[in-house]
Amino acid sequence: MSVHFRSAVFGALLALAIPVVTSAAPITDLFSTGLDASGTLLPNGGTDPHWTVISSPTISGTPNFYNGSAKAYYITAWTPTNQANSQWISMPNGGNDTTEFVPTDQFVEGAVYEFVPQDYVYQTTFTLPADFVTAEITGRWVADNEGIAMKLNGATKPFGSIVDGFQTFSITDGFVAGSNTLSFDVRNLRQVAENFNPTGMQVQLSGTYAVPEPTGMGLAASGLAVAGGLGIRRRFLSRRKPDQLPA
Repeated sequence: MSVHFRSAVFGALLALAIPVVTSAAPITDLFSTGLDASGTLLPNGGTDPHWTVISSPTISGTPNFYNGSAKAYYITAWTPTNQANSQWISMPNGGNDTTEFVPTDQFVEGAVYEFVPQDYVYQTTFTLPADFVTAEITGRWVADNEGIAMKLNGATKPFGSIVDGFQTFSITDGFVAGSNTLSFDVRNLRQVAENFNPTGMQVQLSGTYAVPEPTGMGLAASGLAVAGGLGIRRRFLSRRKPDQLPA
């Protein structure tokens, strides 16, 4: 095998071996809390179309007393207050004690008549294409009284430092093609002197993913064709008589 032939085959195989991916594209159906479909802050008390309360404690004898869409609230009594691109979310207004907690003339229902911590789970979903290669979600979140777990597709993920009340996080694995589920567990601490102890959560997040570069796949196919063509030419030349070989 000539040096030129080996170099050509190596180059063709190298084109096959190098994976080429696109620059990151945004996950367009992933939303921070308290936003409408266009990414604008919802009105106070508005229904969040992207976040759902999927689990809540027993209240007044009713297990999982609320299971449904979260509501957005502008709550000035909590620090940090709402941000320019996210809001607090919680359960709808409820109960019969409107004097216990009244942020901007709204109150949020929490654990009632219970003297133990109560847990709530907030969930959102987003999609990834079938051919995605990598994905990442970064953000920060804060909860009243505290955030205790963050999960992607049921697997617990770590979250980092607290900055001005927010806990930062980054997720780089555990993604699947198609629908993905991201959930946050919030623990509400019971205070003995209160009947209603309000609870809520605020999350700011964004995500990206990458897919194989179409031109890269074309390059690989071209490399395969070149390698195949060179192999055929070499076999053909090897079968010719010496006086038939090109000078």
